[in-house]
Amino acid sequence: MRRPAALLAALIAAVLVLPWLPPVRTAVLTVALVPELLGTPLRPLSVLPEPRLITTTYGTPADRLDVYLPAGAAPGSRLPAVVLELGVHPEPIDHPDIVGVATAIGRLGVVVGVPDSNALRNLQITPAEPAHLVDALLTIATRPEVDPARVGLAGFSAGASIALVAAADKMFWYSCLIFSHGIVKENITGFDFWPDVSSAIRP
Repeated sequence: MRRPAALLAALIAAVLVLPWLPPVRTAVLTVALVPELLGTPLRPLSVLPEPRLITTTYGTPADRLDVYLPAGAAPGSRLPAVVLELGVHPEPIDHPDIVGVATAIGRLGVVVGVPDSNALRNLQITPAEPAHLVDALLTIATRPEVDPARVGLAGFSAGASIALVAAADKMFWYSCLIFSHGIVKENITGFDFWPDVSSAIRP
């Protein structure tokens, strides 16, 4: 009888302890996030508190920046953060798809920044765009709720290329995550500067 009891105790301990181990917790949260990103009917993160949305500006000229603050976020919370570089996007950043992704990430306790570059909204990419994205990153990193050593960058479509250049900017010294893929569309102007991409990086 002792062996089954010992196995049961070990199983209970594993159930209680394993979810709190960083690799396991990360895997579980990632799996829970996927249905939210795909827009499936089953959305497990919907049981978590919704983040609070505030709107501010970044850079010069000033562009809109939506910030999703997790429930309970307060000065000194030192929360991780991520900035979503959407690339060339004629849709407004309050489009339900964009809001849905940012909200889902915010439910996980991550501060989310969604910059709205006027140039990108008008299908234009200029050499100044990566540095402008860095301005958005710094705006998020210096928020009192954010841990500046845990700021990530996620690029989508053409935004992945912009994010790659921004990550090389010496003003951005934080942790950085880049994913998705860069693409070039025929109706987008400004890609002719990419062969000399180093000119977009501040010294």
